[in-house]
Amino acid sequence: MKEVLKPILTVVKVVLNIVLTVLIVGISALVILTMLTNKNQGKIFVASSYIVQSNSMEPTFEAGALIVSVAIKPENIKKRDIITFRPAAYPETNVTHRVIDIVEEEGQIKFMTQGDANNVVDKNLVDQDNLVGKTILWIPSFGIILNDMRNPFFIIVAFILMALLFSIQFLVKDEKN
Repeated sequence: MKEVLKPILTVVKVVLNIVLTVLIVGISALVILTMLTNKNQGKIFVASSYIVQSNSMEPTFEAGALIVSVAIKPENIKKRDIITFRPAAYPETNVTHRVIDIVEEEGQIKFMTQGDANNVVDKNLVDQDNLVGKTILWIPSFGIILNDMRNPFFIIVAFILMALLFSIQFLVKDEKN
């Protein structure tokens, strides 16, 4: 009977080790990402990350998605690109919509934008000076998780959980010996 259980226990321990390692790495990455975005006000190296606040870009992405935009020259923006910009009327606000047309006025590039879920084009053209960047990545619902993780309580719980997972992993290794 022991001979039959031994291979099964070995497989269970290997699977448990893999799962625990993935959890530890995942939690560590989330904590580091949270700490980076907190210190840099959403900027991660050359990119900026934002949590989508409305459903104006459905079905492409919904409220709660995390989007990443990178700085780009206005002349490199093309129709159908998704851009993040600061409207002239609300310079503290970031808006992410799709470019539906590009016009040049008085030597300035301007973008006509529209949310995918909106029936009408945005009221004002976006000046090239108000361009924040081109959206290159979005992760559905991850912004909600990231927002929750910015709570200091979560960071403490995450570190305790990682310590517990490390302990379990070492206990499983000790049982092998």
